[in-house]
Amino acid sequence: MEYFDDWIKERLPDELAGEDISRYFEEYDLNGLTVTAMSELGGDIPVYEAKDENDLRLWEFDKVCRDLSLKAGNFHSPKKWRFTKTAAGRYIERKTYDYDAVEDTRLYTLESYLRLIKPVLPPERWEARVRENVALMNRWYLSPHWDYDRENLCFIEVSASRALSPGGTEEPELGAVIKVID
Repeated sequence: MEYFDDWIKERLPDELAGEDISRYFEEYDLNGLTVTAMSELGGDIPVYEAKDENDLRLWEFDKVCRDLSLKAGNFHSPKKWRFTKTAAGRYIERKTYDYDAVEDTRLYTLESYLRLIKPVLPPERWEARVRENVALMNRWYLSPHWDYDRENLCFIEVSASRALSPGGTEEPELGAVIKVID
């Protein structure tokens, strides 16, 4: 696939400009303005239909930033979460905390992604990504818990609602906290 390597790298922060971004497009082909991927059964599946070359460039930039932000998700913020889930599925609760929620590593990944794309994507396209990611953060809540502070480029808590387990109960369940620290 032909991609806009130099154009994308010029718009990435200095610490990411040296990344090999071609690997993010290895499974894609470009047919005119249509990006396709090979299906498991053979044959091409349309992934994105660009309106023009600029739209294709922005799609590629967006994809690179989403993939790069996954790396950022491995580096957690020093902010404290009220509840941390242990490997055994139990919880540790902090007496002092910044986030009144169960630790969610998606927060760092999605914040990083939205910060990377903000300077490049048109405002309406960036706002659409913000709304999509707020919906992702709120996926497991009965009522919205997260919103996005567009000025400070970070997620903020807007309620005290608790995330739901796959069984539909609020987390952490009564009796699930095994230790209180701080």
